[in-house]
Amino acid sequence: MLYSRVLLEGNEPEKVRLGDYTMTVQFAADRRIDGAPPRPAVRRAGLLFVLSAPDEFYVTISSQTELAVTFTPNTPGPPLVGVGPIEEGSFVDGRWVQGRRLDHRAIANEVCVYRQSALLVPAAYYFQAAHSDHTILHVKLYRYQ
Repeated sequence: MLYSRVLLEGNEPEKVRLGDYTMTVQFAADRRIDGAPPRPAVRRAGLLFVLSAPDEFYVTISSQTELAVTFTPNTPGPPLVGVGPIEEGSFVDGRWVQGRRLDHRAIANEVCVYRQSALLVPAAYYFQAAHSDHTILHVKLYRYQ
């Protein structure tokens, strides 16, 4: 299994290549609502991407703020990458246990801040894994013109 990690600190995006994609990770636009925890003075985040199939990743996150991940293809074919189904879950005794299925609120598209489809990764304290202390996102991608 192939994997790659990102350590993000400061405002500059980080890029990592894994499989047929390059992921660009950056802190998302501040969309907190009243009553949300204050934004940390120094923002740091850690992500681990695990390639499970050509167009599928598991992503685990350690961050107190929302992150945006955009995907760029590294191979010939349709130039745009879309984010498909997203499941929140965990591994229990080596098996994937699905939790919530995240809807369109977890994805930004061209009408939002980002110029291409982006996976908006919630801050770690918004996850609701009932099976584990560590929540993971299972993300499927697709390409289009």
